[in-house]
Amino acid sequence: MKDTPFEEPTPAGGQDDVRGERAARSYAGAKAGSEPEDGVNETDDMSAPETDGSGDATAPGAGVTDDGAPGGQVRRPSSRIKRQVGALLSGSILSKAEVRKFYPYMLLLAFLMLLYIANVFKMQQLHTQHDRLAAEVKELRAKSLTLSSIRMNATRQSEILKELKNRGIDLEESVTPPKIINK
Repeated sequence: MKDTPFEEPTPAGGQDDVRGERAARSYAGAKAGSEPEDGVNETDDMSAPETDGSGDATAPGAGVTDDGAPGGQVRRPSSRIKRQVGALLSGSILSKAEVRKFYPYMLLLAFLMLLYIANVFKMQQLHTQHDRLAAEVKELRAKSLTLSSIRMNATRQSEILKELKNRGIDLEESVTPPKIINK
């Protein structure tokens, strides 16, 4: 190519000016509202040197951005991902033929999920009932032991004689042992 007064001269060696192309693409991408082709952001400092590979900047202006991307590059979600998420949220993805063939499986999965949720609620209910009944059994067992010890004390021969005297009943204790009847 010839150097004319209207053209920008090329650098030595015949190579294009890479920084100028990046800046132009970055500016055009920002103007169009999309990401540049090589992922360079318009906020990059083109005169800043590269990092040394460890992420540490070797000169001012180079380094890591807020999201952790080295070299000052800011990553944006692609428009394809935005379209997919939009279709999922709007529900239009369910009208596609590829998805419609899976309706029976989706219904089966939905039914199984509802069955699982119902099972979990039933198990929680049974667990609560079990805990309540276990506490009631513990309380009744303690009451039973107390009543059993009271009955044992009240049915001793000496206690029966004391109660008879307190009530004024004159009964005497037998001095002859009971007779065993043989068959």
